Amino acid sequence: MTKQITDDLSQALWETLLLHSTKGRLRYGDITAIACEFGLTTKAVTRVWGKGIRSMGDRVAAVVKAG
Repeated sequence: MTKQITDDLSQALWETLLLHSTKGRLRYGDITAIACEFGLTTKAVTRVWGKGIRSMGDRVAAVVKAG
């Protein structure tokens, strides 16, 4: 059974990923650790990270809503 990621969870996940990143990069093992912390798969965390990075472009804010 898969877990649906709500907008609030996605936003919290994005903020946590940003806190762990340096110059837009995550260290080895960060995605796995954060996935474990949130009870998600690494694929789900990677999807939110990629979506946030793509939506940012040159802007400061990102859109990571589930929909």
